[in-house]
Amino acid sequence: MNEQQFIHHVRKYAMDHYEKGWDYVVECWDDGDILEYYIEGNTNKAFRNIASAVNTRREYANEIRSTAF
Repeated sequence: MNEQQFIHHVRKYAMDHYEKGWDYVVECWDDGDILEYYIEGNTNKAFRNIASAVNTRREYANEIRSTAF
């Protein structure tokens, strides 16, 4: 998968999973942010790294929300 295909794949996945924490990618990341994770020849690892970043941010946001009340 080349860079543009990878960007398209990540953006589609983010839109499909918008309500599950991927809204951050849709709303805040540009193509350069996605490409920071791009690993030519190992896009599965690159995607897992993005998913890990999304999950870490979502967990942190949930933790903050739980202490707000």
